[in-house]
Amino acid sequence: MTVKIALLNEKMGAEEFGIMIKAKEAGMDIESVNAKTLLFTQNINTNYDIYINRCKSANRRTKISEFLQSLELPVINTGTVEKISNDKALTSLLLNKYHIPQPKTCFLPYNSLKGDTGPIFRKEEVNLVAKNILNELTFPMVAKPIFGSWGRDVRRIDNEQTLIDDIKKNYASISNSGYYIQNLIDKAFDLRSYVLKINGKTMYISGFARVSTSDIIFRSNTHLGGMPVETQLPSSIQKLCCKATDVITQDTPNALLALDLMPIMNNSEERDEIYSLREESWEKFQNIWKLRDKLLGNYQLSIQKLLDAEKPLKIAFRDFMCQEPYIKLKKLIGEHVMKKELLINESNASPDFWLNTRYVTGVNLSDLYIQCITASIGGETIGS
Repeated sequence: MTVKIALLNEKMGAEEFGIMIKAKEAGMDIESVNAKTLLFTQNINTNYDIYINRCKSANRRTKISEFLQSLELPVINTGTVEKISNDKALTSLLLNKYHIPQPKTCFLPYNSLKGDTGPIFRKEEVNLVAKNILNELTFPMVAKPIFGSWGRDVRRIDNEQTLIDDIKKNYASISNSGYYIQNLIDKAFDLRSYVLKINGKTMYISGFARVSTSDIIFRSNTHLGGMPVETQLPSSIQKLCCKATDVITQDTPNALLALDLMPIMNNSEERDEIYSLREESWEKFQNIWKLRDKLLGNYQLSIQKLLDAEKPLKIAFRDFMCQEPYIKLKKLIGEHVMKKELLINESNASPDFWLNTRYVTGVNLSDLYIQCITASIGGETIGS
């Protein structure tokens, strides 16, 4: 019997086409499905045996996976995994429960209302919220939306007045029902790591560093200026990543997660050395993005366009990774990773991977999705 696979998405991107390429190479029957048009009723009749949920909207992705999971239909990732990963407060609570090191964090279910001319709030409540936070955290702090990714709406808080002003403007919405804030960790880079769970067995796959621009422009997401650098994690940290993944994926035997980790780097001179090498390496990395935009950015994507772009992008990444400043940066980051305390910060259940991850680490997450599919339908996987 042929197994039918639905690749759920709002619009096919490079990652989704990459999954289709690998599925077809494996002889699988896979179909792109517009997730926005799915109809769930009391008498749903599905035409698919397994679903890969790659919706860009985290809220949509979570809700659809929850529905599919409730119908006992295999989905990567499950609604429970999506819900935990999409909710920073819930992720923090679980990591804390299982004694997994993370930045010191506070969550308060407080919001202001957005009025016609400004925020609507009770002054005594705002002051109490600020007081409670100051009893637990120290400046600088970082406030984040509970739901969201790509570093959107992440704010640095340096003093009490800024904290109070930020609390006032923490508006209530469908996707925001509280105030989430952490101690800001001094660092020049963070680490993106990938963990695969197959038939209940969790294994670390690979990872890389994402170097920030400066202490002021501290967000490390690559689309905000973070620069990827190949990095090996020590076995102790790999085990920590697997433990965190087990905590988040308790309800499912098959899953694929990206975890973000932070090194504690209190020495400003160490951070400045990394920023300096990043700056020396930046021009050739910028050339990669210009090439990507030229080859893929202005066109309707297709499998053929991705295949045509493969060789020139590979050459550009090789040129970037062979330059002397990058090699020095890679060595320096590796030394810091070995000696610094590392904290797990967030989980991502549907990471981007086609450009930076594939070329910097040499790992194509499409292969891992195929392993999840195979395991979910009872087939043999690598290492089984």
